[in-house]
Amino acid sequence: MSQLPETKRPPVTTMKASLREVERRRSQRLMISVPIRVEGTDRNGVKFVENTRTILVNRQGARIYLKRMVSAGSLLDVTTTVAHRTGKFRVVGPTQPPSSEGGEWGIETNESGKSIWGLGFPPPLGD
Repeated sequence: MSQLPETKRPPVTTMKASLREVERRRSQRLMISVPIRVEGTDRNGVKFVENTRTILVNRQGARIYLKRMVSAGSLLDVTTTVAHRTGKFRVVGPTQPPSSEGGEWGIETNESGKSIWGLGFPPPLGD
């Protein structure tokens, strides 16, 4: 029986599989809603500014909600609206299929070692 590529496999929900997934993560995820302002260019090439929020954050990026449709690989300027910290991020892709109402997008920092979240993350596994 041939194996499906990693991206085509159905989710595995066993304790062992969950542990492997956590071990692959570069840092822990924190489910926290941080108000942010996102500036970028949407799929149609139109520049936009949108006030929104994070769904979760980690040391390297976040999952955010956007009404605008963006493309994987596009660059965004993200500013926390409370602390006014700004960073450059790259869109990794949607975390689930977007709808006409918007969607959730994974983003990762383009600035190694910089975090705009103002949070203390535990050290990465193995450190």
